[in-house]
Amino acid sequence: MIKKQETPIYFGNMNIKRIIFGLVVFIAILNGINALIYYNISTHQIFITITDDGLTTVTEKFILNFSSEKQLDNFKTKKNELGVSLDSWEKFDPKIKIHIGTKKDVQPLSGTISFVEAENNYLQMEYALHESIVSKKTETSRSIDYELKKNYFNSFLEKPFYKIPANTEIYFMLPSKSTADKKDINPEPFIGSDESYFIIKWQGLKETSNLSLKYTYWKEIAPAISISLIWKNFLDNASQELKILIFIILAAIIGAFYFKRKKINEKIQTFVETNSALEK
Repeated sequence: MIKKQETPIYFGNMNIKRIIFGLVVFIAILNGINALIYYNISTHQIFITITDDGLTTVTEKFILNFSSEKQLDNFKTKKNELGVSLDSWEKFDPKIKIHIGTKKDVQPLSGTISFVEAENNYLQMEYALHESIVSKKTETSRSIDYELKKNYFNSFLEKPFYKIPANTEIYFMLPSKSTADKKDINPEPFIGSDESYFIIKWQGLKETSNLSLKYTYWKEIAPAISISLIWKNFLDNASQELKILIFIILAAIIGAFYFKRKKINEKIQTFVETNSALEK
């Protein structure tokens, strides 16, 4: 009787790697399904505010749709469980994460998250970065040229392309005294402004292999000093008693010059004659 030979079962390194990868994907899918129990994200807005000297703060808004009041109530309960920890929210839903830079780039204690109930309910995540997301390229007495550091957008990188999803809007809120040329920005932007900011916007769906953004910040011109304006402002704000005192002092100075004008003229004449004699 011939015995059936049993094939030994073993896992090579590649098999183990595939199993681990499969488990990670499975967990991520479960997390996504878990989040869908409560909401779906209709729009993701990212507001990147850059100051005059390039310092950067970020506000991310995740606009949420709830299919029913019960779903909203369940989400509020879950929100209380998760608290304000960015790590806890990312574990709950991998889409709720820092998209500009990485956790290492965020200043300690600056990261917060909150739920805002409004006509469009949304989660709001705010954080400040250690370093600016733009680098200074050239500087003159009148202006500074800045350029975007692409590595801060690696969360959108699917090599070789940077992909901004269809439901994503990225706003660069630059100082109002900034200018930019569309040819220096890729992908194609919308450029506008309001009372406080010069705004550059990327609206998904966008895809590019060469992410770039350059802009110029124009420095304030120091106003010319006007003695007459300073004197006018001083008198406008001075009390009546101070104005009278100033008038008396000026009158005394003018009077002293008037009564001593003869002696002053004689001294001037003597000085001129003496120096003329020396020159001869």
